[in-house]
Amino acid sequence: MVILSFAMSEILRYVDSIYDEPVEDALKRWHTLAEIGAGHKPFSMFYVAGQNEAIERVLKRFGFLLGVDRGEMFEFDVKPLQADPIPNLMELEPQVRAVKGSTAVMVANRFERAVAGVTDDYKLSRIGHDWDQNTKEDWRRTEWGRRYSSTGKHTVVLTTVGFSEGPKAYDEAVKSAVGSDFKDGIVEIESV
Repeated sequence: MVILSFAMSEILRYVDSIYDEPVEDALKRWHTLAEIGAGHKPFSMFYVAGQNEAIERVLKRFGFLLGVDRGEMFEFDVKPLQADPIPNLMELEPQVRAVKGSTAVMVANRFERAVAGVTDDYKLSRIGHDWDQNTKEDWRRTEWGRRYSSTGKHTVVLTTVGFSEGPKAYDEAVKSAVGSDFKDGIVEIESV
């Protein structure tokens, strides 16, 4: 219980610099959105941006709210210029199917790699939107959508944005993620 108290006290110090609200409030709203989504769609898509240590704390806290231990989350690294998480979803589907509960969580690490080196403003503005849209739109007609809906699980995809490619790629990745009309939420963690 001491670990939870420490993690909780750290989370309470975080503010979302995009929407100027406590990160804890956003996570509670995300939890509600994931619960609502679990009733009728296979995926929810969220972004967590900031320093690695803060991202890790937020992932643990959101997992706690969802009833998914951090060690039970599936992870993959975003490849340079990767367009969407569909190949990873397909690869991890057997493990998701084996999850005991009704919610599976995937962590897509280092979204900044998808934008690093992209110089075209239009393409930069589309990367985050396409990341989410390709996964969520018309899922009933796609192989991954049908496979995931048949698992009986709701899969929450948490895409992290950090500084592995430098501050410019971080800023571009956050802007790209903010521009996605298909995301369910985003927080940029700031400590207060």
